[in-house]
Amino acid sequence: MTRNKVDDKLLHWDEIKNQKWPALLLGNGFSVNIWQDFNYHSLYDLAKSDEIDFPLIESAIELFEKKDTTNFENILNLLLGALLANDVIEGGQDKKLKRLYRKVQKALISTVQGSHVPSDTINTEYISEEFSKYKTIFTTNYDLIPYWSIMNHNTNKFRDYFWNTNNSFDPENTDLWTNCTRILYLHGALHILEEIDGGNSWKNTANESNLLEQFPDTFNSTYRPLFITEGDSREKLSKIYGSDYLRFSYHELLNHNKPIVILGHSLEPDFDQHLIDAISEWGKRRVAISVWPEMESHDIIQFKARINKHLKMHNLSFFDSTTHPLGSTELTVG
Repeated sequence: MTRNKVDDKLLHWDEIKNQKWPALLLGNGFSVNIWQDFNYHSLYDLAKSDEIDFPLIESAIELFEKKDTTNFENILNLLLGALLANDVIEGGQDKKLKRLYRKVQKALISTVQGSHVPSDTINTEYISEEFSKYKTIFTTNYDLIPYWSIMNHNTNKFRDYFWNTNNSFDPENTDLWTNCTRILYLHGALHILEEIDGGNSWKNTANESNLLEQFPDTFNSTYRPLFITEGDSREKLSKIYGSDYLRFSYHELLNHNKPIVILGHSLEPDFDQHLIDAISEWGKRRVAISVWPEMESHDIIQFKARINKHLKMHNLSFFDSTTHPLGSTELTVG
């Protein structure tokens, strides 16, 4: 594909798969392809119900409806803007806005847990085998699909940096001494916990069913799930730098110096500018970016033009996401 040509044509993965691709960045599209209930509309519908532990409160639902959106990040971003405006005009609504912001965050985490795909329906062995073809996997997904895949099969081939006492992360102990695939959860995940005061991080190693069943107990006075649910990219980056584990993971992305495949990620500047900035820090690299082929032609062109603009220093290839082994519809559950 010509580097600067922006059209609606997409490569088949087979056309570029034999080039060396040592790294993979996974976005929510990877998980949505497997389990459709991870899409924003489904998450929002569940968040309004009493089927989860921490549903949206009425004032939050009203915001979603007035903005005519099901995107949690849009609402969190809106609330951040309201907090900023409130500070400027000294509106006196700081506590109420912060409370609503935290309630929406908590509902999002609870909804991801409540909507989660059952572990025994996922082809984790296949996913594990595909994961093992990469040296490094970065993921911004909260769900347990990557975790279950690396824990259920070929466990010795993967390293997640939670190998210290009580499955904790130690920033002073991150050297790898074996040939393996390392996985880094850039935005946290359901199975990763942190102390409330921003101290230690560790992974929960309960069995598959208990990881989800124990979720309500992970919100208490001393610790909570390690999730990046902030509304915009700047707030996400601020939270990342407040966690030893997330800061380490982000710096690994910043310092990555090899070609990478980006699968299921839109790289939207409002929410993902910190990821765009990290990738932009590299010298010229080969970057393969998946595109969902069911998008309208003009949307594909617009997406490619935007990515070309943001990552103009790289050698970009745009491929049909469904032709990649990890984007195949054969992985879809239900």
